[in-house]
Amino acid sequence: MDSHPSPEGVRNLIDGQASIGTVIQSGTIGQVNLAARAEVRTALDGLRSRGRVFVGRQPELDRLLELLRPEPSAPADPGEPQPGSAAGSPTAPARSPSGSGSDQGSGSSSGSLEELAARHGLSTWAPPAPGPDGPRTEWRMTRADGTFGPLPENLRLLARRSPSGQMLPLPYAYLEEPPSPEEPVPAVPEAEPGPAAVVVISGPGGVGTTELALQAAHLARERGDFPGGVLFLDLRGHRPDGRVEPGAALGTLLEALGVPAAEQPAGQPEREQLYRSLLAAREGAVLVVLDDAAAVPQVLPLLPGDPRTRVLVTSRHSLGLPGAEVVELAALGRADALEALRLHVRASGPHEGHRQRGRRDGRFGREPEAAEALAVQCGRLPLALRMVAALLAEDPELTLAELAGELADRRTALDGIADRERTLRAVIDVSYRHLPADQARLLRLMALAPFPLTTDTATALGGGSERTTRRLLRGLVRSHLVTGSGGGQGRWELPDLIRLFLEGLPTEPTEPPEAAESAEPADEEAAQARIRLLLVYEGRTRAAAEDLFATAPRGGRSVAVRQAQALNWLDEVLAEAVLLATGEGPADLRMLLCHNLERYLERRHLPDTGLLVAETLLALTLELAETRLRPELARGLPRMVRDAHCSLGSALLAVRQPRAAAACFEEAVERARADGDLRDEALALSGVSRALAGQDRGEEAVTVLRRALALLDGPPELSPERDPELGPERDALRLALGRALLREGDAEGALAEWRRIAEPGASDEVDREVARALLALDRAPEAVALLRGVLRRATEAEQVFRATSTRLALGEALVAAGEAAEAAEVLRVVELAGAMNEDHWLVARSWRWLATAHRELGEPDRAGELLRHAVALARRTDDAELLVEIGNARQVAEEPAEAAQAWGLAVECLVRTGDLPGARSVLGQAADALERLDGRPELRELVPELRARAAALAELERGLAAETGAG
Repeated sequence: MDSHPSPEGVRNLIDGQASIGTVIQSGTIGQVNLAARAEVRTALDGLRSRGRVFVGRQPELDRLLELLRPEPSAPADPGEPQPGSAAGSPTAPARSPSGSGSDQGSGSSSGSLEELAARHGLSTWAPPAPGPDGPRTEWRMTRADGTFGPLPENLRLLARRSPSGQMLPLPYAYLEEPPSPEEPVPAVPEAEPGPAAVVVISGPGGVGTTELALQAAHLARERGDFPGGVLFLDLRGHRPDGRVEPGAALGTLLEALGVPAAEQPAGQPEREQLYRSLLAAREGAVLVVLDDAAAVPQVLPLLPGDPRTRVLVTSRHSLGLPGAEVVELAALGRADALEALRLHVRASGPHEGHRQRGRRDGRFGREPEAAEALAVQCGRLPLALRMVAALLAEDPELTLAELAGELADRRTALDGIADRERTLRAVIDVSYRHLPADQARLLRLMALAPFPLTTDTATALGGGSERTTRRLLRGLVRSHLVTGSGGGQGRWELPDLIRLFLEGLPTEPTEPPEAAESAEPADEEAAQARIRLLLVYEGRTRAAAEDLFATAPRGGRSVAVRQAQALNWLDEVLAEAVLLATGEGPADLRMLLCHNLERYLERRHLPDTGLLVAETLLALTLELAETRLRPELARGLPRMVRDAHCSLGSALLAVRQPRAAAACFEEAVERARADGDLRDEALALSGVSRALAGQDRGEEAVTVLRRALALLDGPPELSPERDPELGPERDALRLALGRALLREGDAEGALAEWRRIAEPGASDEVDREVARALLALDRAPEAVALLRGVLRRATEAEQVFRATSTRLALGEALVAAGEAAEAAEVLRVVELAGAMNEDHWLVARSWRWLATAHRELGEPDRAGELLRHAVALARRTDDAELLVEIGNARQVAEEPAEAAQAWGLAVECLVRTGDLPGARSVLGQAADALERLDGRPELRELVPELRARAAALAELERGLAAETGAG
């Protein structure tokens, strides 16, 4: 090619003839003649200004500067740090100590918990609520940035030493198994981040992608990384007035590089070639910043071929640009969000000014909790924090609590967070309106579930195939409108601000244009989605409830495996199932879901949740009773209503509200009597008896049970020959009667009733009750023999839960029989089983009886430590029954001060949960015990105060009863 082009044109070696001013071809400059006019002024370095407040992004900024640094032009002296290198840059990220630590891959598992944690990259976290032995330390796998990372597939449970002396598992504490000696894994040094031609910063709207890009571009220019200049172009990918198309974008970039619009080629391919040629011809490296990209096709034509040029792209989507490095931004951390909010207020200042701009704002020091609330309401997004800061700066008299109160209304919060140009709702709406129709539909339906979804439950909501749902979810994650991953049945979650936005959509949401014709009405679509989700949860909870109380293997799974898997799954989905049961949807499906949860909640000792479910169950049953149903369904409704009243009565007893429970059971009695159902009347009377016993009306409780038995023993139509189910129900009443007699101190009468139930050994539950009566009669060896048989049968049948509860009773019987050493061995098994299942009820009771066993073994210090731990755990779970037991044990051990403390804590629990009769009874018991003390005048002086408190509670109880009667 000639070195001087003719006036007519120049020859392009690859693409043919082109006119002067449009010579275009990327490649070696010596092969192409460039004819851009030298006198044209360029618009390079037209970079937008960076913000004055920049908080919490230092690690990401450091990484960007490393990725953007140009390649060294010549081999560097290894002994001398180079500009922009990790060694020479003050912004270089610190190396992770795990990359070259000597412990990596060692396979050693010895040492303390702290040493194990350090070796395997675990960090500690102490929750604010105190555990049984003070703040409980939990160990979790964390990433380098401090967020929780995925646990490895091969897990090994850590342990801690319990007060009983054995090692118990630590919840959430896992380690990777070390490599086997046969297959050593060498330590691999962590690779330093290298330069990248294209870097994408992505994150949800308002997270600060543009600001981070500007900060990095300014710093890189200031340190001289890009002598060829910096180009900035807003692609307007998420602007309502339309995005900048590639052809127009190339025209703007060419003008910045000195080519007037009149001399630019008309076609996009020719513009691309000229753009790349001009970048390659510049003497120094160039940084191109492409802000707010909508999609890959918008960016690809703007990528240069010159290896020196760096391109920094920002987007609300995780663009899949080939070979690009991606920096994902999330919301700020707690401390950074608070600092950003404070600094934005300080930087804004009032317009007319009661204070000078830059002065510290005293509201943050006076209202730290309100500042935290504001940061959370902003989703810790930098844009939202800046908007709220502007509101605070404009009104110096506005308190943080007042603004937080205004933003607490979920209906208007996204509109209240705003600046002069837009609201936070509008920012999110831009992302929503750019979604394809199928993704937008699934996103709306996900807001119907107030909890994270698995892939299959999301599939149920959407009503499509799992493969399609997974594809849609991945698209929503790329748009930063959903968080989660699709590994296995990974969890998918809506950020709270996105949920707020979706809740605020109109009943008939404006769809993307292509969906307007096919979209079904939103309310009908939501109703069908709820039904599909309820059907999934109802079916799975029913199957889990069956497995939880399984008595035989099924599908290759033993009884123990079925029960353990069911318990773990129900633990995991409890909150979700309760939210669905108490939310919206067909009453019959929600009622079935409540039924499925009842026995599990009793097994897990979760009385508060059980009360919520029981209240919902009764409300749903009454709603169905007022609905016109098919005759075969309507016939069973009266019994369902009576059962629901009894379920609520049992739930009220569990939270120590015997008076309210009695009203529920009496309602069931009246309904059964009106329907002529003697069997249900008798069973409801059994509940009345339990409610009376809870009010310290034991004699009346026994009388009511005898009346219930008389109902079943009377009419000939209720004979076992005519009704095979009657026998077990009559036995259940005799079991309850025996318990009532035992509470009244009539152990012989209880034994007589229980031995009328069945042959010895026919019912394990009866045998356990018989053992209790034998213990009350000081016949401990007989109780031990009986319980050994129950335990043997439960173990042979692989009934894990029944075996564990039997071991607890056996431990108590062995202590009473003088077999303290064996009792300790049995009770440690109970402790371990409770700890493995996080069953605090079992663990606390095992500690209570282990304490007695160790005292009998001459270890009073260990016994005292066990009781202290048991008290702390019982107090945390409001287990007043156990606190009373511990007080009694302390009294027997001649430790009156400790006994009084335990009784006092029991009274606190009972008053807090509304059981005033129970609290009054414990106060009376404590006063009687302290009054009999000799030589402890300081404790006897408490007796008048205890009796005065009991009298005050009695007066309060009478007042409440009068109010209830008047109501």
